[in-house]
Amino acid sequence: MRKILIILLLIPTLSFSQFSKESHKLGGHAIAMGSGYALYKITKNEPLAYLGGLTLGVLAGAAKESYDNSRGYGFNKNQFADACWGAVVGTIFNIVMVDLNKKKIAKREYYRSLNNDL
Repeated sequence: MRKILIILLLIPTLSFSQFSKESHKLGGHAIAMGSGYALYKITKNEPLAYLGGLTLGVLAGAAKESYDNSRGYGFNKNQFADACWGAVVGTIFNIVMVDLNKKKIAKREYYRSLNNDL
């Protein structure tokens, strides 16, 4: 039963147009999230990390569509919008991930201080 449910959930992703749309979202998401988190780890500056990741995700989508345009496929606004949406989602994930990381560090420091008091 579980396998049938998984197959039924995957049927909408089998068409090429759906795959293309999802791949653009995933690309924007991965670039924004990866570069934003790397910027955060390097600089510890949250706004810079969030804006940098979002900007790089959008620029990657624009660069890909410009490349397609130069190859004669045209600039597809929908694919660019999908890449931008993926970058926005990646940035939101970064915000949540950094917040969870801060809470984890604060909790660890709290327990270390309790351990040192013994």
